[in-house]
Amino acid sequence: DTIDIGGGLRVNFSSPSITPTFSTYASILREVVPELFDNTFKRVITEFGRALCAKAGWFASYVEYTKNNGGRDIVLQHVGADIAIRTVYHPTIWPLRVTVHDASGKTRTENVKKQDIAGPCCIQGDIIAHERELPQVYAGDYVVVYDVGAYYHSSYSRYNCR
Repeated sequence: DTIDIGGGLRVNFSSPSITPTFSTYASILREVVPELFDNTFKRVITEFGRALCAKAGWFASYVEYTKNNGGRDIVLQHVGADIAIRTVYHPTIWPLRVTVHDASGKTRTENVKKQDIAGPCCIQGDIIAHERELPQVYAGDYVVVYDVGAYYHSSYSRYNCR
């Protein structure tokens, strides 16, 4: 009398939009598995934690400094492998949107170029955005990292603790 349909609703990491919507997902389920809606089951359990929470979280981080190393422009700030462990280890699967803001909070848009956004941990791969096309970042700016309301807050690591 109970069925657990699990998760199955992805997070759109490429934009602020919630797509697909829960309404769209429910419509598809109604069409494909009508038994979920006709009282065949007394309880239908879902596991939409990430889809429910991801868009609700963001990190803002102060840019300590920028550097060029081997022809790569690198931005050093405070969101890294200890907070964004999934993105650091699987950047193509868990990409994060990043915006750049000056010290007053104004969004930067000028001088777009490829830059790496690196974190504070003492490992070579502590990069949350690799060769990302972003406006020029300067020391004293802020980067905002979006869609971190789910696994990022819950999977904090004390590895290379600050």
